[in-house]
Amino acid sequence: MLSHPEQLARLEAAVPEVAHTAVVAGDPCYDRMLVSLDRRARYRRKFGVTGDRKLIVVSSTWSPDSLLGTWPDLVRQLLAELPVDEYQVAAIMHPNIWQGHGPWQLRTWLADSVRAGLALIPPVEGWRAALIAADCVIGDNGATTCYAAALGHPTLLAAFPHDNVASGSPVDVLGTLAAKLDARRPLRAQIDDAISIHRPGTFARVASLVTSEPEQSPRLLRGLFYRVMGLSEPRGEPMLPPIPHDGLPGTPPRPTATTVGVRFGPDGVRLTRYPAEVQAHALFPPDTSDHHLVSHVDHPGRVLRSIADVLFCYETELDEPAAEWLAANRPVCEIIAVVGTDSTLLRTDDGQHAELIGPIPDAYASIAYQWLADGKSLRELPATLTVHIGPRSDEVAIRVW
Repeated sequence: MLSHPEQLARLEAAVPEVAHTAVVAGDPCYDRMLVSLDRRARYRRKFGVTGDRKLIVVSSTWSPDSLLGTWPDLVRQLLAELPVDEYQVAAIMHPNIWQGHGPWQLRTWLADSVRAGLALIPPVEGWRAALIAADCVIGDNGATTCYAAALGHPTLLAAFPHDNVASGSPVDVLGTLAAKLDARRPLRAQIDDAISIHRPGTFARVASLVTSEPEQSPRLLRGLFYRVMGLSEPRGEPMLPPIPHDGLPGTPPRPTATTVGVRFGPDGVRLTRYPAEVQAHALFPPDTSDHHLVSHVDHPGRVLRSIADVLFCYETELDEPAAEWLAANRPVCEIIAVVGTDSTLLRTDDGQHAELIGPIPDAYASIAYQWLADGKSLRELPATLTVHIGPRSDEVAIRVW
């Protein structure tokens, strides 16, 4: 079963004696993505992407020439360069990577990236939704990268073995159209450029070669199967189910350690956050000279945790009220904080307490830290403050005692 006559022509040229057994029946996987495009906003919410935040999907096929095989540090380098509140990074690894090396090994290789906020997509379900939700896909000569381009997304190639690609195939055409990711230039700039200059129809030739029968595979395949079985085909429409959104992986974890820059100004306060643990991998490190370090209290990096300026935990992790936990745990740093669903409760090392209420509570302890670092008392904080984090701005209420 083939998806396009172009494949049939290659089969006839390579193995003419079996070409008569081939049937062009479309691509059910691609067809399911096509009929799911109107669910993009739902998929994006599942991946924690709302508003102007961007979803960057990294896709690797399997082989030494793949993205993972030739550029194994790319995921870490992307995470290190991209502010966590402006970008979400997701990784799609071919099922043969999961099975060839084993799930434990792959998760171990990427454990620091997951702690830095990476959404690692399981091998069976979630990858198609991620492609639909993506703002930009970085891949190689794998089918997943080809699907992303065919869906009309900005697509960059981080690896592409031209000598291992069939001439005239959709992947071959992709290799001539997609820009190459350059390790000698900042990655963020290349991603932003790819998104800004992308135009509809850029990869129309790729889409035209993925299937010659878009959205027709259920009809063609059902008819074929019943002919082979010698049975009458059922009446009624062949089903083409959309990609489920309620069975997708949960919202990606937030980074467990970040470097945070805080700048107060006349319009409020602006925060910029980068994953701390992967910064050593950055090809073009962001300027974090004026940033401070925020870490989860259970981060496995003992050195990183010991030098943190702010330590935090989530309210859902406690067996006791947040106020009691703060009272029983004297800070070994400047600030210790408990992050709830819509507020942060914190205590300073000299016994001051504050509560900051707003929609991104895991960032608010940094406001108090920087206020103190600027030589001011927490009691001088205003009752409300406009906080700019990534592409969004919110009013945060502050209570100090």
